[in-house]
Amino acid sequence: MATEAKDKFFSGYEEARQAGKIIDYYNDKASVYNEALEQAGYTDTTLFCSNLLKEYLSAERGENKIAQLEILDLGCGSGLTGVALQKVGFKLVDGVDPADKMLQVAREKSVYRNLSNGIITDTEKLSCFQDELYDGLLCGGCFTVGHIKFNNGMPEVLRVLRKGGVAVYTISSKMDSAVILNEHMPFFLRKQCEMLRVEKRFYYSGSNDKSYCDVYVIKKL
Repeated sequence: MATEAKDKFFSGYEEARQAGKIIDYYNDKASVYNEALEQAGYTDTTLFCSNLLKEYLSAERGENKIAQLEILDLGCGSGLTGVALQKVGFKLVDGVDPADKMLQVAREKSVYRNLSNGIITDTEKLSCFQDELYDGLLCGGCFTVGHIKFNNGMPEVLRVLRKGGVAVYTISSKMDSAVILNEHMPFFLRKQCEMLRVEKRFYYSGSNDKSYCDVYVIKKL
């Protein structure tokens, strides 16, 4: 069947998220992940976000500099986002993800300069990265239930970005958008970053219905 990989991937997905076993789940499903997410339409989301990052970094750094800019793919998974980033013109892309088997799949795509195992939790940060390493950051699919909590992730996003750097990230519609927007406010009030854009977009088609997300674009001040 045309959606066999998608059905196989999403079977048990919600249960794994709620049980806090999402890394094990991704490792188990790594072999079908790319095909499943392509069937789910998620590659449209990664390409949209990659084009947004290019648009805003072109305005900030200059369009002729895109190939020279250093980008972090946070939660790179099997490399679908890295492929999209390369497609729009980024050449110096690093990826980080906590699922080793997903990283193995990503490595086969040959679109990353470096790949690292890393995770952001209440107690763990991206110790593999120094401060202010990147001009841009893309994080697709990680600010959602059972993945990265926004209040844990945002300080790390800002830490690894250079001044004037741009981050594009998705927030799942399963999260309360008003709560998430409110959680942005301390970072704005401390003048650590500013909002450039936020809009609701198609995310992916799961087993039974379509999912949506808010796509945020922020700049580090």
